Amino acid sequence: MKKEKRKRGAPKGNKNAIGNNGGAPRGNKNAWKTGLYSKIYYQFLDEDEKNIFDNRNIDTIDECKKMIRICDLQIFKFMRLIKNLSNDKFYVQKVSHTDENVKGIQKGERSDYINNKIITDKVATDELIVKYNQEIERAKKQKIKLLELLNKLEPQNKGENDKIIILDDIYGVDNG
Repeated sequence: MKKEKRKRGAPKGNKNAIGNNGGAPRGNKNAWKTGLYSKIYYQFLDEDEKNIFDNRNIDTIDECKKMIRICDLQIFKFMRLIKNLSNDKFYVQKVSHTDENVKGIQKGERSDYINNKIITDKVATDELIVKYNQEIERAKKQKIKLLELLNKLEPQNKGENDKIIILDDIYGVDNG
């Protein structure tokens, strides 16, 4: 018995996508929320932004250490969120309240009333744990990259003990 290949796309004669050129127009910012992932081009910066960009002296090693600390904070934050999840199967993520005016006629009399709705969005606790663990893994990967960069940036004439002290300083471990 031979399987038939299923045809892709809309059925023949379907007119739902008339005028659709394959997605959003170029330059569409509908998904833009914070601008964190948007491209920045130097030629489009205003004068204040260009001055900040040009005149900022960056100590690469210090900036790398700061970013490693930020990664540690992210890891800690998500580990605390996992710890604070209860043993319940579901976790209420969002509660919203809406009022809806309902107009109607009941037995010859007007019967207007307000319908109150409370909507709770529940998420399975297991799903949240998986999501938080993915964020922890992302932060760990970023931290590993930063540690590798820091290792390359540090002067090569330092001894092994100096490298251990540097890593201990980053993690806040007291060699005491």
